[in-house]
Amino acid sequence: MQAEAQAKAQKEFLTEVRDASAGASATKADIAAVKIDSAKIEADIALVRSEMRELSLQITIRLGGMIVALGGILIAIKYFG
Repeated sequence: MQAEAQAKAQKEFLTEVRDASAGASATKADIAAVKIDSAKIEADIALVRSEMRELSLQITIRLGGMIVALGGILIAIKYFG
């Protein structure tokens, strides 16, 4: 009697686990969609990196220009001030 009740409980539990995990499995289509999304993200990251390199170059050039201008101003102050 007790063994039958335990067997029934185990069967119900295993049925619930099977039903719950059936919808959680990834299909081939799901995996393909994740790969496509991953490729898009990698492309976006590459674009951001190239834009950052370009901005870094622009900042370096502007900073160099400001240093040269400041040097010119200081020289002008020394000679004319």
